[in-house]
This record gives sequence, structure tokens and C-alpha cells, in this order.
Amino acid sequence: MTLEILNSAPDASAFTPLEEHQSQTPGTFFGGKPVLHLHSTNAQLLVSARDLEAQSAFPDLRATIPTNGAQANGDAADEQLAIPGIDVWVTSQRLILFSAAKASGVAIPYPAISLHALQRLTPPAADTPVQGLYMQLLTGDTTYSNAEEDFASLELTLVPAAAQPTTTTVPATSDILSPTPPAQALFTAVSACADLNPDPVDSEDEDEDTDPFAAPMPGAGGWITAENVDQFTDENGNFTGDFGALGAGAGTVRAREEDDAAEERGEDAQGGESEETKWRRTE
Repeated sequence: MTLEILNSAPDASAFTPLEEHQSQTPGTFFGGKPVLHLHSTNAQLLVSARDLEAQSAFPDLRATIPTNGAQANGDAADEQLAIPGIDVWVTSQRLILFSAAKASGVAIPYPAISLHALQRLTPPAADTPVQGLYMQLLTGDTTYSNAEEDFASLELTLVPAAAQPTTTTVPATSDILSPTPPAQALFTAVSACADLNPDPVDSEDEDEDTDPFAAPMPGAGGWITAENVDQFTDENGNFTGDFGALGAGAGTVRAREEDDAAEERGEDAQGGESEETKWRRTE
């Protein structure tokens, strides 16, 4: 579940567009190309300089050292960076962020995204708020270790480029249809792909899980079943009478007349007092 640093941009031909994937039945469900759910160009990455520099698993996608947002005392450690020119590839396999200016990027497995949500914020050196996709990433390998240092995290926000206004020919009585906001489309695509890549199951959890529909052990619960009937019958299929493990009265066969007579005497099927008799005696 580790992040992978990329040194070359993704090739669009390596993916199957979502529209094509949904329009036809694939020849095989194994070994095919990852499905490209969304490709957003020229997105903006918002991240703390301190957090970015502290994560060796996440590449520095800055083409140059920015100066906007520096602290008044000259300490830029807590500077909020706004890195433009990020290409976002939301595929069914991984989330890819790539900077053409830096010729570097990162492939993020979806289990490493511990949290994602829509966020409204004002980027550095901007005057108006925008909507972006907030994510919290686990940058350490948490697959096989629970060490505290393996749970290092990185918070960032992706702000996709604003959608260009479009007009659609519609009947005069209808309104012009507005496109899905870019941030909402990005959130929907990441959510869909995250559902396709659930968190790995812990082996310890598998050992603790029990199958509620698993067949019981022979004789469990005091019943004669198809699995244990041979323990209580002879070679001719007759009951042997050895029913100690099953409780008193097990294997007893009575005619209907005997059952009726026992009921009149206040006895249950095993010869003991019935619940009704016990109730009468307590009055």
C-alpha cells in the first residue's frame, strides 16, 4: 500500500475510458487495462510546505520555490503551497498526480486514502473561495506493520480547473443545462474507484471470524444428524440405544397412543414432568 513515485507521464492508451468500458462487455475480467474514470488537467495542488518536505514518499511537485504565503518572519516552513499544472488521473487501479513542469508524479493506491471529502477554501494569493477535493493520505506501508512511524500522513487538497461554460441546444421551454462542478465530478470518481479497492483484510481478523453457516460437529446440540447417525446405529440401521451423549430419552420411539397417554399423565416425551404439570404444582 505504498506510494510510487513516477518519472514519466501516464499514457492515455494504457487505460480504457469509462464510457467505452460501460458500453461493451469486456472479453475478460482479468488482466485488462485499468479503467480511466476521470482525467483532469491543470489542477491545483494545495499542501503545506512542512508536510510536503517531511514526506519522502511524496515527490516535491514544485517547479520553483514559491514565495506567496510566506510568514512575516521569513519562516516559510508553514507556508501553504499552491502548485499549479497538476494532471489528475483517476483510474480503477490508482490515483495518479503528475506535474509536467517537474516531470514527476506519484501513484496513490486507494487504500492509502484514509479520508476524502469536498472542501471549500480560499487558495493562497486568491480572493475568492473555491471547491476542491480534500484528502488525507497514509504515506507509510501499513500493510504488514502497526508501528507508529508507519502511519505518517499527508493532508492535501486538489482544486480542478474550472469547467468552461457550455451551451446546449434544448427546447425553448427548458433551462440551459449546467455541467457537474469539477470538484464534485472528481469526488464522485475517487469514491467510485475507492469502492473498487477496499482496505486489505487483516489476517488476525480472518482468524477471529467464524462462519455462522458452518456445519456443526457431529452430535453437537444433542441431535442425531446424517453426519453422526452411524455412531448410534448398527450395520442394519437399527438404533443401538447408546444415546448417553444426546441426553435421556434420545432414540426412544413411541407410538402415538403412548404419547397421548403420557400427555394425560402429565409427562413429557422423555418421561419427565411436562411444563404444564410443573405449573399446576406451583399453584
